[in-house]
Amino acid sequence: MKPCRAGFVLLTVLIVVMVSAMTAVSLLFAIRADATAQAATAQGEQAWAAVMSGIQRAISVAESSVQGAAAWEENPEAFRHQEVADDGANRWYFTIWSASADDTSAVRFGLSDEASRLNVRTADPQWLAALPGWTVDPDPGADPGSDLTGLPTETSEGDVTNASTNAPTGGLTSARSVASALREAGLSPAALRGEDANYNLRLEPNEDDGDESLPGDNRDGVLDAGLQRFLTDLSYEPNTNPQGELRVDVSAPGVSLASLGLPSATQDYLAAMRTAGQSLNHVADLLEARMTVPNERGENVELESGVGAGEIVTLLAECTTRPDPRLPGLLNLNTAPPEALAVLPGLDETLAESIVSTRRVLGAEEKASPAWVYTRGLVSAEQFRQIAPQVTTRAFQFRFHCLGYGLPGGHYRVVEAVIDVAEQPARLVSVRDLSRHGFPLPLDEVETDSAQARLKFGNRATASAANAQLFAGRW
Repeated sequence: MKPCRAGFVLLTVLIVVMVSAMTAVSLLFAIRADATAQAATAQGEQAWAAVMSGIQRAISVAESSVQGAAAWEENPEAFRHQEVADDGANRWYFTIWSASADDTSAVRFGLSDEASRLNVRTADPQWLAALPGWTVDPDPGADPGSDLTGLPTETSEGDVTNASTNAPTGGLTSARSVASALREAGLSPAALRGEDANYNLRLEPNEDDGDESLPGDNRDGVLDAGLQRFLTDLSYEPNTNPQGELRVDVSAPGVSLASLGLPSATQDYLAAMRTAGQSLNHVADLLEARMTVPNERGENVELESGVGAGEIVTLLAECTTRPDPRLPGLLNLNTAPPEALAVLPGLDETLAESIVSTRRVLGAEEKASPAWVYTRGLVSAEQFRQIAPQVTTRAFQFRFHCLGYGLPGGHYRVVEAVIDVAEQPARLVSVRDLSRHGFPLPLDEVETDSAQARLKFGNRATASAANAQLFAGRW
């Protein structure tokens, strides 16, 4: 019996030792897992910090841009591969980009102004219906909200919602956002993103292969970014002159234009309008305007406004016919795509293309006023009077993608952000987390062509492969 008892004790000891060893291993694994999780969380927070640094840079550049200048539009020196910090383990960077002007696979290291898009709160529904891609989904039962994540005033997983601009509703009957505008029109969510399946504003191989893989595309070598490039609900500008002072309301009784240096004929013309009980819809109505009024002897005489090419620039900058502090939904002649310009009254596709090609050669001073389309002879006075109430050349709200990333660790975050610099302090309107769609750009396009980049990845031909390996499964 004693040998059996000894064997039993030995077995018990072995079991205790095994259980203790397993407990120790489990505890060690838990400790290591916890340390790994903490490290991953710290790296994720660092990536977010890099993103926020990029957003702050975007605000700074947008605020400091001179009226009419394009420092925000394309500025690789300020937005591309900007180092934020070195924590010893990683060097942290941000890169800011927007869609290229020609919708190719390239991107533009700059911001995109909301005024380059039609505002669904104020745009005529017929203008929206004329946009390419505004096609009603054949399946009315589809849920238009299922893929409209991150759009202004909408909420979805991973998104930070935005504050309203308080712009008055005036477009679609109940549209308060792009998402509700699409729902009201019965459009599919696919109409918003087009072929841009991963929301990176860049043409990818799977977005240019026909029906071989999702999404479906037309295989034409051009990214169809959908209606997102044409629509907004955020654009507005303060009703101020270039110096930030309130514009003079020429429709107000007793207002004097003497301080603006305008001809006396213009002042006489406005006085005669008031006497006749007439009013202006927009200051552009004064351009080459004439009217017949009775004189003191009761005889009809023709008056001219005295406003031509030289005067209209000053009038547009300094004067208004609206007391509203904000003017929502004006379309930027300097940045709007031709498809958006073509839907405005008095314009067509040919004229829109002419506007786009002409603005490329203009200097900042000339582009500062919408009058350039008239002074350059692209539109007649009658056409300009028609489009002037709908257009601007100023930008105050900006949309862009921002990538925060650490090297060589490979942790990253990518967001779509909207900022508003119309008032002080400037504000971050919305942030939409796009990290779940993967690392958005080839690293060799993000990084500057430096000795450090060549050392890290070898030649540029192998950089994309290195990028894919570096960031695979890191987030």
